[in-house]
Amino acid sequence: MPLVDVTWYEGRSQERKEELARAICQAFVEIGDARPDTVHVIFRDIEPTQWFKSAGLLEEER
Repeated sequence: MPLVDVTWYEGRSQERKEELARAICQAFVEIGDARPDTVHVIFRDIEPTQWFKSAGLLEEER
């Protein structure tokens, strides 16, 4: 059971998430020899103000 956990800044549309989930699933089927019904994708949408790296706000690096 492949499980892909995508953590990224919030703001992507449901359509974009579905498109990415399909592409991830297809990659696991083609490259990872997984059955499509076994691939799971979780999206975690994080506010930029909640994402820190080395005690600094990651958004400030952008």
